Amino acid sequence: MKPKIIFPETSDSRVTDAIKIINTEGFCDACTIEDFEDRVTIDALAQHYFEKRIARGKAITFDEAKEKMQSRLYRAATLVSMEYADASIAGSISPSEEIIRAGIQAVGIADGVEIVSSYFIFEYADKILAFADCAVVQNPTALQLADIAISTASNYQKYTGDIPKIAMLSYSTHGSGGGEAVTKVQQATALVQEKVAAAERSAQMAHWLVDGEIQFDAAFDTEVAHIKTPVSPLGGAANVFIFPDLSSGNIAYKIAERMGGATAIGPLIQGTKKPFMDLSRGCSVGDIVKMARLITHNFVYDQNVTVPPTPSPSHATMHQTDPHTL
Repeated sequence: MKPKIIFPETSDSRVTDAIKIINTEGFCDACTIEDFEDRVTIDALAQHYFEKRIARGKAITFDEAKEKMQSRLYRAATLVSMEYADASIAGSISPSEEIIRAGIQAVGIADGVEIVSSYFIFEYADKILAFADCAVVQNPTALQLADIAISTASNYQKYTGDIPKIAMLSYSTHGSGGGEAVTKVQQATALVQEKVAAAERSAQMAHWLVDGEIQFDAAFDTEVAHIKTPVSPLGGAANVFIFPDLSSGNIAYKIAERMGGATAIGPLIQGTKKPFMDLSRGCSVGDIVKMARLITHNFVYDQNVTVPPTPSPSHATMHQTDPHTL
């Protein structure tokens, strides 16, 4: 079974060229909004969106919901919500804030998820790492930070097949420093550890490792880990790095990409009920195709079907947005 991915921004030739390539290769079904016009009316989309917003306690009229459907982003998101499509990719001509807003409001936040966030995949010659959050949540609470860690670890595992080794990063290692920022990471670490322990028999979370608060060098370098944290379960081999705030994550991602020689994939939006991905407005046709491959890979993973390794999408430039008021 392959996913149906809707591309709302067909006024962009890069998108239409990507759709042709995707459908020629056949790894997923690439669709446009026009493909659904004879299957569902604007009124039906508006009614679904209206009911969804009312259920969340939002003040909205049907006419306002129908007005929202004039936006191709909201139509695509609602088509995904109504299960006419499995995912959507947009952003080549739309700001990230608009993409995330449509995704949260029309697709909805996944059950059990505290906040919509983002992550990056970094591919090196000998390893693959994940960083979060580098693009969306400015100053997460301890609960939100724990949520970001679990979402990122889950997506890392889908992409690589490897067991996540989660480093909850700080300027302090196991109490070597103090302050509110350290306390937040300590609390977030405890929350992640509790969730992993409670899910020991989960096929997905079995054998996950987490440690924090911990400095990057102690999480990444085995020799430093032996000195600073000899009892750490990570052993200096973390592969999922969770930053305490957007500022540190953003700086680190740019250093890793430009000085560390990594191929960066992202930002990848996580936390919506179904994938509603954001591209860079500077993306290439190849970037769009590779994003569709990544969605397909994760979709088939969720269906418990083996697929070939996912080719690495090239880096998409990050845009920042704050989803808290959506």
